Amino acid sequence: MTEGPSGQNEEGERSRVRPKIDRLPVADCRLPAEFPVHIDGTLRPGYTLSDRVSPAHTRGGQCSHSVRVTPLAQQKHFGDYMSRFRGPRLRVMRALGMNLPGLSAKSIDKRPHPPGQHGPRMKRKISLYGTRLREKQKLRYHYGVSERQLRAVAAVAARSKGPAGAMIAQLLERRLDNVVFRAGFARTIPAARQLVNHGHVLVNGRPVDIASVRLKRGDVVSVRERAKKAVELQQQAGQALSRPDWLDVDAAALSARVSTLPDDTAIPFPIELRLVVEFYS
Repeated sequence: MTEGPSGQNEEGERSRVRPKIDRLPVADCRLPAEFPVHIDGTLRPGYTLSDRVSPAHTRGGQCSHSVRVTPLAQQKHFGDYMSRFRGPRLRVMRALGMNLPGLSAKSIDKRPHPPGQHGPRMKRKISLYGTRLREKQKLRYHYGVSERQLRAVAAVAARSKGPAGAMIAQLLERRLDNVVFRAGFARTIPAARQLVNHGHVLVNGRPVDIASVRLKRGDVVSVRERAKKAVELQQQAGQALSRPDWLDVDAAALSARVSTLPDDTAIPFPIELRLVVEFYS
């Protein structure tokens, strides 16, 4: 059974084999000027490909296949796929009105007012939802987690037997990147996450490159030989926080052992965990 040039076989029936768009001649795809795809197949600025393929832009029956494109501004959750914060850290701390040692080793003491032109004179009354949102944002930016990760932590804490607020603090403090930070091997949690992601951290003698791993009581965290010089340089710049009681740190060997599980007092800045629980309830 053969097909003719018009897409029909010898018996006069139309073939079910659809032509590929890359084999169509240019004259068969007549796209308007506002169409987001150039005639050579490249996308115009401000558009991106989606994961759906449909005959949404058929032109006169001559081009039966086309890739659906979506403007960047109309995409859902665009730019929210990474939990790593790349914006101005001091601006976030000034907006929250508190130093977050895990986010930045700098302080907002020189400019404690909110950011912006009217920040020094801003006197805005915060709603009940705003107060709960602010407490939640403190945890997000300090520990460097995404909203989905923090919501999952709150769900696990809600199903636990103990107080939900104390369990949220324990789950966040037991993260590997936070343990590396609290042990003094890095000045901030982003710096500690970089050490972990590059494979410079060992857990019980084995390399671990996942920063969200939760450590247990008795786990030992150490630094590889190839990264000890970089850790020593960070330690010479100064340590942002004192070492907690639930970690036994050997500064000479650059190792730390989780002696006990942290509680709600382990968070190194003032926060009302009750409001965080109410935010996710």
